[in-house]
Amino acid sequence: MRPTGGARPKDVTEIREFTEWILKVKDGELGEHYDGEVSIVLPGEILIDVADDPLTSIIDFTYPNILYTINDPSYFQEKAILAPTNKVVDNINEHFLENFLG
Repeated sequence: MRPTGGARPKDVTEIREFTEWILKVKDGELGEHYDGEVSIVLPGEILIDVADDPLTSIIDFTYPNILYTINDPSYFQEKAILAPTNKVVDNINEHFLENFLG
């Protein structure tokens, strides 16, 4: 992961801790013994607790005030929504594009 360029020391520490947590998820070091499914406890700071419309909640959380910053390329370079499959990516993109006129 490369999001530490130009970040404040406190942010670098948080990013490093999150990166280490993601790697533990990837390596199967969290949760119980892996048998095809596993439950992982998510850190509270990454939870989005508005669940009426999960896709909108994720988009709004990741890209707040998007309609006001749409013309700023750096806004999109600093953020990303990770998804497990291309089908989920397609759903997010469709939902995302529905919010734009034209």
